[in-house]
Amino acid sequence: MTRLIYLETPELLECEVQVLSCEPHPEGAVLSLDQTPFYPEGGGQPSDTGYIGSAAVTMVMTNGEKEVLHIVDRPVPLGTQVARVDRDRRLDHTQQHAAQHLLSACLLELCNAKTIGFHMSEAYTSIDLDQKIEKAMLERAVLMANEAVREALPIEALYPDEAALQALPLRKRPKVEDNIRVIKIGDLDYSPCGGTHPGSTAGIGCVIVTRSENYKAGTRIEFLAGERAIRDTLNKNADLTVLSQTLATPVSEIVAGVEKLLNSQARLEKELRLAKTALLDFEAQGLADALNKAERNQLIRILEAKEMGELRVLAASALKSVPSGVLILASKSSDGAQAQLLCARGEALGQLDIREVFKPAIAVLEGRGGGNATTAQGGGPKAEKLAEALAAAEEALQVLI
Repeated sequence: MTRLIYLETPELLECEVQVLSCEPHPEGAVLSLDQTPFYPEGGGQPSDTGYIGSAAVTMVMTNGEKEVLHIVDRPVPLGTQVARVDRDRRLDHTQQHAAQHLLSACLLELCNAKTIGFHMSEAYTSIDLDQKIEKAMLERAVLMANEAVREALPIEALYPDEAALQALPLRKRPKVEDNIRVIKIGDLDYSPCGGTHPGSTAGIGCVIVTRSENYKAGTRIEFLAGERAIRDTLNKNADLTVLSQTLATPVSEIVAGVEKLLNSQARLEKELRLAKTALLDFEAQGLADALNKAERNQLIRILEAKEMGELRVLAASALKSVPSGVLILASKSSDGAQAQLLCARGEALGQLDIREVFKPAIAVLEGRGGGNATTAQGGGPKAEKLAEALAAAEEALQVLI
């Protein structure tokens, strides 16, 4: 059984250890020690990292025998080594975990919302509550949590016996049956926990909620504490400053400015759609006129920078006016790298399966596509062979008609 320095003396982040075993591992090696300052992953909190000798510790975990295992990037000689925990990572996890206790306690006291899930990642920490929480109540909980931070409430680790445990107002029941460790935050919170915490709430620094959403039957809340919260605030303030300068709008009016911009964009997009529709109607009429005049009502055209949806609209409109017609339309992408092809026939040519016209042409383009007997469409990367593809389509059409 490994001696747990991270629980006994959490502030001790560097100490001598005895490497008892070193076994091969896909990521390097796995070590067992006589004692460890490294917190192993568990209870929603990621593991510590750092070094044992010159080997980087990438993961720490426990096995079923209460032994702590250390994954390192290279083998380490047995015997005495110096273990060094990454201070910044430990501080970050300590602040996030203690903030979770604090925020959960405040939400329980204010609205009897119970925390039923906890997750800590590199980017954010989240808790899941068993009920929906209104925005105003969440704001009250955040203010209450930060007031507790300012009060520097002591955070203590208790190891009560069974009788003392029964007398404590635990926020949740313990998951283990022996050696139960309870984290006490002033008189605000008593919670069974094996994680790392600062000596007082002042060590949390601050708590901010970055997001909340309905989740299943309750609420999921994402938050940041300490250094994470400060960095997030600095980054968002920098972004707001850039937005303010870009929009020539005071920071306090950015939301209204963005809404105005979005409304203007929506209006312009609607006008553009109407203009495109009018242009397509005009082009479709031109195609219909040309189709009427073409020999056997067969027309092949290369159109500039048309999307497939536009080719379909043009073909459908023109063939509605000329039901005995056949249209083979093609276009290149704006960068000239892709070719698009559409073959269509009018309703009066029910005996013609247009797919037989389309297949040899799309093969020249080394592309893919599909369709039915009336319309077939697709595209390919050999845009430089577009003229050859159209010639193949025309040849197939003449054989079939």
